[in-house]
Amino acid sequence: MSAKDIISAPWKFLKAIFGWMDFFTRKYSGQALNTTGSNPARTRTISDKELFIEGNLINVEKTLRANRAAGEKYPGCAPRSWELMRRGADERESLVKKGVMDYCVADDGIYYSNGARIMRLSPDFSSDEPVCEAELAQSLTWV
Repeated sequence: MSAKDIISAPWKFLKAIFGWMDFFTRKYSGQALNTTGSNPARTRTISDKELFIEGNLINVEKTLRANRAAGEKYPGCAPRSWELMRRGADERESLVKKGVMDYCVADDGIYYSNGARIMRLSPDFSSDEPVCEAELAQSLTWV
């Protein structure tokens, strides 16, 4: 470590704290803490095509096109990297579905959202069927 690093460490620490506070404020209020400056990235608002979901930025149209191209019967806007996994009695994990935004377990199967509709997956994981269209359903609960 050089003397320059030691002297600039508090400044870097304060900059990191401000950056975190700015991100938090943007996420929950949609407004930045710092509105000065000409940097368009700082004042950029998220379009309808891009959304923050649980702290993750997704491009809705791009993801929907990718899911269609992957051959999904009922494509949604949840990225395919968002996977629903299950752990068996032998503690091994296996993939159940890709592109799952949220899910809940019920007596007659697993209900999950893919960002465009709510689907029901049979208890034996062999088939799924649409229940209803529900754009960006991300908090499913079974009552």
